[in-house]
Amino acid sequence: MNLVIFRLIAISVLFLAVSVQVSSAVFGSYENNQKPHIERLSLLYASAVDKRDFEKLREVFHDKAIFEGPGFTFNGIEEIISGMEAIRQFDKTQHFVMNQNLKIKNMEASNEIYTIAYHFYRKEEVPFRLDWGIIYSDSLKREKGKWKILKRNLELIWKKDAKI
Repeated sequence: MNLVIFRLIAISVLFLAVSVQVSSAVFGSYENNQKPHIERLSLLYASAVDKRDFEKLREVFHDKAIFEGPGFTFNGIEEIISGMEAIRQFDKTQHFVMNQNLKIKNMEASNEIYTIAYHFYRKEEVPFRLDWGIIYSDSLKREKGKWKILKRNLELIWKKDAKI
């Protein structure tokens, strides 16, 4: 009788191990499934800023998010949207989102996003371009099935301002 129970347990363990591997291979891990949703936030942010569609930032930031950078701190989504109006001083902007260093732990995540932001403007009718090399450091949380940024820090790594 003990041999029968041992075989049933062994078969159950083997079945469980195989099913977990098949599930992971077919459906992917939680982290891999969540990665595109989080990375999409960086792209949505860049698009919203470049198109001056600041209301779209509600899809990116949590209602109580904090956004900090050189010389500014915005507390909450309303301040973030209002503060982004300063971007209008530039004729155009274009953000290039590059590598993202993402770490997910359950319903929370951190992400470093390397970006170059081009800002086009005129000074006394002469065209200029201000370039910023940026690392955004984000803390994120998943609520109600959606990821949102809780805190974003804009670290300015380098800048170049020149006539074009």
